[in-house]
Amino acid sequence: MRQRRFAQGYETPARALASLAAALAVLTLPAPFLLGPWWAAPPALALAAWALGDAGMFRFVFGRKCPLFGAYFVAVHFVVGLVILAGVAAGALQWLASPSFRRLYDARTPEPAR
Repeated sequence: MRQRRFAQGYETPARALASLAAALAVLTLPAPFLLGPWWAAPPALALAAWALGDAGMFRFVFGRKCPLFGAYFVAVHFVVGLVILAGVAAGALQWLASPSFRRLYDARTPEPAR
């Protein structure tokens, strides 16, 4: 939390936003059933934003594997995005509620070996 930036490697701003879009797609899914067919746009847009966030990875998978595996990969990756966001939310709540958790990853000077 104190670094104020993403780690290098897999964690990119586009993937973080894709996880958020996946959650928005799920949260807005009931809207068309409750409010009418025009409300199908928010979940569809969120799903499209999620797909665009990882479009490069999907192109890679579909370019090297069969379409059936590609569809499986996309579905699992959607769930992974939801799990990532759930983990971030749980960690944020823990960080807000626990001073000891906030200090958990502070750099400490190692004690000398005896």
